[in-house]
Amino acid sequence: MSIASRGHRLGELAMQHRGWLMSQALKLCRNETDAEDLVQETLLRFVKAFEDREPLPERSTCVSWLTNTLSNLFYSQCRKQQVRKQHASDPVLAERAGLAPEQGVASEFNVPPEQLARAVSQLSPEKQATFELYGKGKKYREIASALGIQVGTVSKRLHDIRVQLGKLLRTNDKVN
Repeated sequence: MSIASRGHRLGELAMQHRGWLMSQALKLCRNETDAEDLVQETLLRFVKAFEDREPLPERSTCVSWLTNTLSNLFYSQCRKQQVRKQHASDPVLAERAGLAPEQGVASEFNVPPEQLARAVSQLSPEKQATFELYGKGKKYREIASALGIQVGTVSKRLHDIRVQLGKLLRTNDKVN
């Protein structure tokens, strides 16, 4: 059997299960677009997994493999979404994920940038300098070098800044 005809038969085998997979994906996702993406990825992985195997898998093997893969992909997507949510609400994790620190802090407290700037102005000069460098996207080592302090001190200051800003912004929220 040629590679092209084998790939075609494998694709047909996968597509026989598409409707059933779609109904399963809809139950998991509760969103047609996400379900479609999930099914597409599952079918793609099926074809890749079995393209070099001879003979083609039996129906029961296909059903089992497709079901497990669909479920695993869905739970993997859920975990990724949880991690993204954590990154968005924690400035340190947001930096590692490539988000701007101010966006992480501002979105965590749901405040406009002007209100965040007012709160930052109430910090000590050392904390303001640390936060400013952090806000410019500098790494902990770069901040430590620029300020002539230890990396651990940068980490502690940023932690203290988050706590202090949290209190200031929540207090300002109650006043406004």
